[in-house]
Amino acid sequence: EKMNIKNALLYGTSELINEPYSSDEAILEKGKDILKLMEKSQRKAFMYAMSNKVSVIQGPPGTGKTYVGAKIVEYLLNYSWPAPILVLTYKNHALDEFLKHLLSLKQLPASKLLRIGSKCKDEVVKECTLTGDFSIHKYKGPYQRHVRDKIDELEDKVRGLFEDLYRYQVFSFGFFLSLLDGRGYLEFIQTYMERHEQDNAMYSNIMEVISTIDMTDGLYDVVMGVGNKLQGRFTAQEDPHGHLTDLLNFCYDAFTCWLPDRSKLQDMKSYISPNARTAGQFGEPKHVSRDDLENEMRERKGAENSGTKGVHEKDHVFLHQSRDTSGWVEMKDFPTTYRINPQLLYVKNIDLWDLEEHRKYQLIFSHLKTKIDQTSLEIEKFMSSIAKLQKQWDEKVNSDKAQYIRTLKVVGATITGASLQSDLLQRVNPEIVIVEEAAEILEPSLLTCLNSNVKRLILIGDHEQLKPSVEVYDLRRTFNFDVSLLERLIKVGYPFKTLRRQARMRTEFASMLLDIYPHYCNLPDIDAKREPFTGFTQNRWWWDHNFEEVRGRSPCNHQEAGMVFAIVLYLIMCGVKPGSITVLAAYLGQLKLLRDIRNDLDRQVLCSPDLFNWDTNTLNLREVEVR
Repeated sequence: EKMNIKNALLYGTSELINEPYSSDEAILEKGKDILKLMEKSQRKAFMYAMSNKVSVIQGPPGTGKTYVGAKIVEYLLNYSWPAPILVLTYKNHALDEFLKHLLSLKQLPASKLLRIGSKCKDEVVKECTLTGDFSIHKYKGPYQRHVRDKIDELEDKVRGLFEDLYRYQVFSFGFFLSLLDGRGYLEFIQTYMERHEQDNAMYSNIMEVISTIDMTDGLYDVVMGVGNKLQGRFTAQEDPHGHLTDLLNFCYDAFTCWLPDRSKLQDMKSYISPNARTAGQFGEPKHVSRDDLENEMRERKGAENSGTKGVHEKDHVFLHQSRDTSGWVEMKDFPTTYRINPQLLYVKNIDLWDLEEHRKYQLIFSHLKTKIDQTSLEIEKFMSSIAKLQKQWDEKVNSDKAQYIRTLKVVGATITGASLQSDLLQRVNPEIVIVEEAAEILEPSLLTCLNSNVKRLILIGDHEQLKPSVEVYDLRRTFNFDVSLLERLIKVGYPFKTLRRQARMRTEFASMLLDIYPHYCNLPDIDAKREPFTGFTQNRWWWDHNFEEVRGRSPCNHQEAGMVFAIVLYLIMCGVKPGSITVLAAYLGQLKLLRDIRNDLDRQVLCSPDLFNWDTNTLNLREVEVR
């Protein structure tokens, strides 16, 4: 079985060399209209790319790398491929430029080209962009709607559970009411009245209210059904004699009287585990990972840090805002050594008023921790269901996307965009991959974007210019991470072609690169096509000085900056537009200094235009690019 290109590149085999797809004669015949527009080295590179499984084309500055890549695509578009051609670049700008070249081809209508990613700046290419909303707008059939609705339903449940999770951080009045049934709470307040010798009239009123309501349910549910009040205020119709309000206030007084001393618990925690986390705080759900729910947790966490205020709004039910809740025991008050006591979970069998203080602590912790653990398990269960549904959703959406993309002719992406959409591209399964700026792309990043079905890989770039960016020094030094796949193939002797003739720079500028590119030359009459440089007798010159730099975090030189802007002002006075002038700086310190000088000069020009003798309405010094 023949090894595919990706594995051959990974394991360094020679099987990927020179397996021609067609003879040179066939390429010359079918590509004659393309080849006649190229210079000699470009034609050789084109023929070489069409004849190999893996081809490497090196191109010094201005030699037409993008042009050759676009012509290769133009030639390949004459054939019918089962999947689109994949074009990869390092930067968004390079991708836009390449795709703009392709859109000028008559074989490639805009409807047959797709750009993956949303950072497109070119208005023409932007019409062909695949954004994150693609799946929602283009493919939202009944199945997707059903799955999405189910996910939304489960997420709503999880949000409600998170609210419960945070309420269970506090042993509040509402939480206490929810533990007792009607009979149990009746016994609780009767014992309170007997032990604390409450007013007989109030006792009669309270007993009258209790006799009129069904106490088989918890008192919490009963009163919520009567008024559903958040502040303990009832209408005259709901509480004509004010007895219900008296009952609630009385109940709250009984609750606060029963509560153990919170400060002692906090002191105990400080002594036992001064640096430990709160026991069971937030329940620590293990699989809660969806971003929106995590953000909701972080937003709610701020309330927990400020005590009971804001953590548990529902637990202020039946209470006026003036009630003091600072004595409520919270989960964060307990040491990490605390454990659940199962015997204290059945409140019906316990005389609450006879409990010693340490047993009250155990009861509070046991109930809060049990609720937190139960809620956490429910959250994990729902999150697991959400993950399964999301996988189904992604599977269907990516399947529909891939089905659509396979009908196209060209798909373009930056290496980052391709990595983010790797699952989608694996489904599309392109057979031809063309990589522009290949010398700037990390080899692992590129290999990740290749699938086992790739039959032709064309790498175009220049390893003598920019290399892959690697922030970790040890990865560069020890593991050669800054060596691209293109450079590695060239260094191990893999056959490659070099573009030789440049059409970008004047002759004197191109000559400065001959020590790097010995065979670098110019297209004929390259200088004749350019107008002479305004204001100077020659196009390239050097101006040295003896002014010392100011050393700091980044060097700068004030005198040199002044020299630079003396030239800039001279050029503008000679008729050069500010927007066509670029100043390059080697250090960040000098960059900042040059920009400050530019901005200061611009303000002076606005204040005194006659001094510089130019029209401030048409000339703006801030248009001078400094970088």
